[in-house]
Amino acid sequence: MTNTIASTLDRLDVSAIPQELRVELLSQMTEVALKRIAVEAAERLSSQDQDELLKLQESSKEPAEIEAFVRERIPDYDALVETTLNGFLEEMQWNLKTLQTT
Repeated sequence: MTNTIASTLDRLDVSAIPQELRVELLSQMTEVALKRIAVEAAERLSSQDQDELLKLQESSKEPAEIEAFVRERIPDYDALVETTLNGFLEEMQWNLKTLQTT
């Protein structure tokens, strides 16, 4: 999942940002993207599945196990991820353009 996010964020032109800030920015954007995907996925789950997911998150530290649970319950999970990432990317591109013009 993180590789998918990283490759999507690589499409942003952040070359004008100093290297040390660029690393921090990309790290924060990855975290935000992961959170947005989690929220979108949770909203599609039934309340019972949401409860099960919370229990799984508390008991398991394996992201692959949690992702497998969500994939099992959301058949179009890949489309959800893609849509969420594309929306986030568009937002970040707009923000970067706005910052460059000010």
